[in-house]
Amino acid sequence: FRFHSYLCRCRTGMGINMLKRIVCLVLIVVCLLPALALAASYDSTKVYNGDIDTNSIVFKAGDRFTTGSRITVELYYADASGNVIAQDNGTVKSVTIDGEKVSEWRLTQRSGAVIQAGNMIYQATYGFTLQPTYAVADSEGYYTLQSNTYHLYEKNASNKKVRFTGTVISKAEDMPFVSIAENAIVAIQSDAAFEIGDRLVCKGTIADYLEYHGASVPVIACDEAKVQQYDPLQKGDKGAEVVQMKERLQALGYFRAGAELSDTYNDTCVERVQQFQQNNGLSATGIADADTLTLLYSDAAKGK
Repeated sequence: FRFHSYLCRCRTGMGINMLKRIVCLVLIVVCLLPALALAASYDSTKVYNGDIDTNSIVFKAGDRFTTGSRITVELYYADASGNVIAQDNGTVKSVTIDGEKVSEWRLTQRSGAVIQAGNMIYQATYGFTLQPTYAVADSEGYYTLQSNTYHLYEKNASNKKVRFTGTVISKAEDMPFVSIAENAIVAIQSDAAFEIGDRLVCKGTIADYLEYHGASVPVIACDEAKVQQYDPLQKGDKGAEVVQMKERLQALGYFRAGAELSDTYNDTCVERVQQFQQNNGLSATGIADADTLTLLYSDAAKGK
């Protein structure tokens, strides 16, 4: 009887412990579900080959570059100047740069080596360099101020050099207020005179902040501010403007001489625009924005 009672107690204890383990496991899964749901996975081979358009992707902490038994992925985290400050495996992480935690990144460079026969990969080592979405500066040190980075400049950004495009929506005390996106307004200090409705291309330094309709907006002391002369072009656009841009790229060697040029802004066009931007110190977005087109049609444009 005593032995039977002891056995029952043991079994009861084991049952309770097992129940506790199950409850803990369920709680862990529940806690991880939001992170798992938000994280994205990208085929590292397709990213390396350029089959995935990474120009429009913001990689976030938790996202993964898929690996395999014969595939190794290394992620290099770089600052605004391109200096690698951290390295890790294929899962994107948060990194502190200049005292600020960065969790959103853009892919700026691919590297690596692949051994394959046909479609079969025997060994691959991929390296992907990531830079903060808000901290990819051009060759002159200007950071792009746009809708998805605007909030990052609301604090501790004085004296930061920025570039942006936008439309003059109002003027107060001869200071134009420029809308660069919905709910993203800046004021500019410039010797040039602008009218409401003008579309501007500006470069300058964040000098101060002031109140505008109840919100604090940055004041940009402009090094350069001019009315935008060209409408931006991007993948999917069609028309004479696209042909004109391709012809200019062709004249600079980015398209083969004599090649037939379509009127469509396709993947090949994105690649050629990126090459031009890289060679001319612009952010290689593949989008022919006002700065890109202005430089493209100028005498200062560098050929391939």
